[in-house]
Amino acid sequence: MQRHGRIQTDGFVTEMVYNNPTPTYVYAFRSFQLGNEAFSDEQFKFIAPSLDGRAAHARDSRLDDELNKGGGRPVIYASLGTIFNTFMPFYQAVVAAFGDRDVTVVLSVGRNFDQMKLGRVPHNIFINQSVDQLAVLEKADLFITHGGMNSVNEALYYKVPVVVVPMADDQPTVGARIAELGLGTVVRRKKINGQTLGRAASMILADKQIADNVNRISEDMRKSGGNQQIVKDLDHILNHS
Repeated sequence: MQRHGRIQTDGFVTEMVYNNPTPTYVYAFRSFQLGNEAFSDEQFKFIAPSLDGRAAHARDSRLDDELNKGGGRPVIYASLGTIFNTFMPFYQAVVAAFGDRDVTVVLSVGRNFDQMKLGRVPHNIFINQSVDQLAVLEKADLFITHGGMNSVNEALYYKVPVVVVPMADDQPTVGARIAELGLGTVVRRKKINGQTLGRAASMILADKQIADNVNRISEDMRKSGGNQQIVKDLDHILNHS
């Protein structure tokens, strides 16, 4: 920016930190933001995750078959995303917690997964290298996740409570906020096993208050405007300034 003459300053770091453009669009919902009372409505517009413009994917017949095999049983989706998906104790805990139980489990494991380390995979657990996450969340009753902000946003948008198993980065903070707002719970990675994960899932699936909280947040997110709100605002600025 400075090299091309768009910023002229002797304190480039200071310019980056203190130059607050107006308005600032935030792809999250306001109540999830820590210290959200410090973010003025005039400058910061919380418009929820960018899902409204996502291109529709062709239907995955295998995934549809997996989701429909449960015959109305609760659907649990478990994934560690694309960066932290080598943590084998997570997958072992999922199998131990839900194998041969009255639930359907869709497990996304990535491309470098050694399924032999799981031993016998029960009939109600379906292992996939990858899935269309939004398509699964549309049908899921619970999402077990590492707690990446994108994944959590997508789950809440589709009214799915979460069990967060934080791996690193911002995930412990995201998990703590999920628990604080009553949208799910946290299982620490050092304590994950079939018992701790099973208890957490059973608690959430039976908790009406958590379901109500998630439904309310989802409705707030859907009313937040998304990308369409940015378009409306920019159109107003360009045509009325």
